[in-house]
Amino acid sequence: MARDLIWHNGGTGGYRTFIGFDPIARIGIVVLSNAGTAAGPDDIGRHLLDGNLRCSRRQRRREHEPRSLVDPQVFDRYVGRYQLAPTAILSVTREDSHFSRS
Repeated sequence: MARDLIWHNGGTGGYRTFIGFDPIARIGIVVLSNAGTAAGPDDIGRHLLDGNLRCSRRQRRREHEPRSLVDPQVFDRYVGRYQLAPTAILSVTREDSHFSRS
């Protein structure tokens, strides 16, 4: 069964981006790329959010594994309150090695 995912993508000057969120699982992913492909980072991002969504044939030629894990203390730099609009403030907190928001 397909899940409802919230996502957005974009690109300029050879760079491509994908951000997605699964509201039921409360998992988010950001994919940044400095190379454009037919599938782009959307393909990888959607697959990471929902393992049932297969990557395109081009993306499956080799296994994709994280190069390294991010030190959880790096997340502390991003913890805080961000004003998105005059009446919209996003609060970002850290729980172990994951972000949470409210």
